[in-house]
Amino acid sequence: TLGTSHPNIANTLANIGQVYYQKGDYTQALDAYQKALCIQRDELGDDNIDVGATMDSIGLVLFKQGLHDLALRSFKESLRILEHELGENHRDVAVILYNIATTYLDQGDNDEAMKFFQE
Repeated sequence: TLGTSHPNIANTLANIGQVYYQKGDYTQALDAYQKALCIQRDELGDDNIDVGATMDSIGLVLFKQGLHDLALRSFKESLRILEHELGENHRDVAVILYNIATTYLDQGDNDEAMKFFQE
């Protein structure tokens, strides 16, 4: 058996989070993503690509819940990890920059949004 803290369990929890997110059940999605994140951090370290991806997913949920400041914190942590691990020109980094810009735009901060759209 894999046990409750194996990275494969974290992947399964992240997939469950994605299903809840697609269904619009953001509370359940956030719960699944946070459980996945705890396992990933414990087993893979804070700067692992999977941690960065899960932080982005959590940011998307928080954005949908209208928790923009928390979403930005999550997106920026994801950005830090993925830029370090994948480089600034990677497609996944561009997606996170878009998510950050969109969040600023939704808050009415057009100048800050433009900075991230242009990166």
